[in-house]
Amino acid sequence: TARAYYCGHLGKYVPGKAMVLVIRAGMMRREGVGLAAGALTATYETLFLMAVALLVAASLSPLFFPSIPRNDLPPMLTLVRDHAWIVPVVVLAATAVALPVVSRLLSLLAWKATPADFRESQPTDVGLIPTRLLYEGVLAFALAWACHGLSLGLTVRSLGATWNWEDWPVWTAAVSLATSIGFLAVFAPGGLGVREGLLIEALKTSVGGPQAVLAAVLLRAVWLVTEILVAVGLYYTGSGGKEATQAEAVREHQKTPRS
Repeated sequence: TARAYYCGHLGKYVPGKAMVLVIRAGMMRREGVGLAAGALTATYETLFLMAVALLVAASLSPLFFPSIPRNDLPPMLTLVRDHAWIVPVVVLAATAVALPVVSRLLSLLAWKATPADFRESQPTDVGLIPTRLLYEGVLAFALAWACHGLSLGLTVRSLGATWNWEDWPVWTAAVSLATSIGFLAVFAPGGLGVREGLLIEALKTSVGGPQAVLAAVLLRAVWLVTEILVAVGLYYTGSGGKEATQAEAVREHQKTPRS
């Protein structure tokens, strides 16, 4: 599973982002998972990960308000600025109430986002993910975004900028927002350019414009190199490979007549 995840992660640099699903589904086939089931699972995981990123960014958004002059904020945002706890409480409460309801919606979105060629062999009745598993997923992904935020903080530190553990939530908010918006920019492979622009805007008030630019570019480079090393390591040390290969899955996807 880890091998399929990290190898497929590199597919995000192909415009359209569908190659991520093709690679992951093809590699999961080695473990006896059908192409359609693998693609649907990968789609659901991606959408859920980005949804949690937006929730994390929304919860931590008041941290950016102190850099905005008080008079430039509307009354509602001024209230939020003075009572930063309001937003995370509202977001958490709304998530707890709405998650069981949106489970079906997420399943349908994942189904629609899965390449049509893979959907043909999968029943149209998409099952619901258990609510408890969704709550556990929110917690796990929130922790994952916190780790991404720490990665940004360490990158900033490597450039000699002012560094404080109290800024960890700010780094987490910046990374989660920039990555999720970059994902929505389908035209940008891996959110290239979009993510960096948002990171620069989020960091420049605390570390300065030049260092914000360097941090955004360096973070991209560090993550890319890490993804490549992990993917290569897992690919060549993992078991399996006789049932299907990644290349075979891609060729099968390309040869299947499109409706």
